[in-house]
Amino acid sequence: MKIFVLFNCDSKELRHALTHRTIEAIRDVVTSPLNRELSIYARDALAKAVYDRLFTWLVQRLNDSLQPIENRNNNVMGILDIYGFEIFEKNRLVKSSDLEMKF
Repeated sequence: MKIFVLFNCDSKELRHALTHRTIEAIRDVVTSPLNRELSIYARDALAKAVYDRLFTWLVQRLNDSLQPIENRNNNVMGILDIYGFEIFEKNRLVKSSDLEMKF
């Protein structure tokens, strides 16, 4: 299925949003095309934002469904998603956990 269908938007508008930058000043609106690298960055940022919203929604639903009715504010379930650490060139978390595993 095409992503623009899932987003319920026009394919041309989505393509334009991912390949152009729009700057609004007081009286002017300037639109300029993005180069390939920035377009890829925009696409990836959109994917990460969708993932974040879906993940947050899922955790909230799990927390809501697992709490007893009488103690709705006392119990919380969390899920650790360490995907964000994969984007760093130096992942100190992995190095730290490797050191802990050696001892």
